[in-house]
Amino acid sequence: MLCFAPATSAPAPVNLSGHSPAVRQSPSQLARAALTAATERAITVSSFVRRMSAGGKRPSIARDGGAVRDCVETMGDTVDRLRSSVKEMELLGRYGSRSFKWHLSNVQTWVSAALTDENTCLESLSEDKSAAGVRTEIRRQIAGVSKLTSNALALVNKLDP
Repeated sequence: MLCFAPATSAPAPVNLSGHSPAVRQSPSQLARAALTAATERAITVSSFVRRMSAGGKRPSIARDGGAVRDCVETMGDTVDRLRSSVKEMELLGRYGSRSFKWHLSNVQTWVSAALTDENTCLESLSEDKSAAGVRTEIRRQIAGVSKLTSNALALVNKLDP
């Protein structure tokens, strides 16, 4: 069974076994499924961080600036990059062709950039004392999406001819 679980227990594991008939014969379909799972989780986490920035159910933790606001921006960038990567996977073409290499390189670059965005958010949270009230919750969510993104990148990298 293919299962990608975040490093923490907060978000539920992402199970890719439903994609197994397609991915058994296509490593690129497995990579695309992993990218789709990472994208879906990134959208959820981006929304969560946005709610935390606005104070969510606890207005006392609202942040007008600093690390949480930066995380809202970087998670938005992560979502954009992962969505672009999923679309680019559809354009790969024939394995080993010039087109394949070009589109795969784009996917690798964008997924790597998404990981960088996620890490930037985590680093800025650890350095911003004003984010103490929401730091643990946001870090747990970001760590989960980072693990999915990293796993997706590893599967994409295995496609490199």
